[in-house]
Amino acid sequence: TKNAVMHFQKVIDSYQKSDVHDLAQLYLGATYSIAGEHDKSIEILQKLIDHTKDDRMRQNAEARLKRAQDLAAEATNGSDN
Repeated sequence: TKNAVMHFQKVIDSYQKSDVHDLAQLYLGATYSIAGEHDKSIEILQKLIDHTKDDRMRQNAEARLKRAQDLAAEATNGSDN
C-alpha cells in the first residue's frame, strides 16, 4: 500500500488539471482505507466529494466514504473493548 499511496499522490500532485486527478484521489482514499488509515481515507474522499464535478465519481466517493467511516467506527469501538 505504501507504493500505491506514493504513486497516487504523485499523480494527484503532478496532474491536477487532468482527467485522472479525481480517479487518483478515489484510489488513494480506497488505499488508505485498505491500509487501515481510515482518517486519511475520510479526508481524501471528502475533498474529492467537495470538488468533483462528475456525478458518478461523487456517488462512488460517497459510498467509499460511508464505508471508511463505518470501518473507522468499528476500529474505535473495537479498541474500547
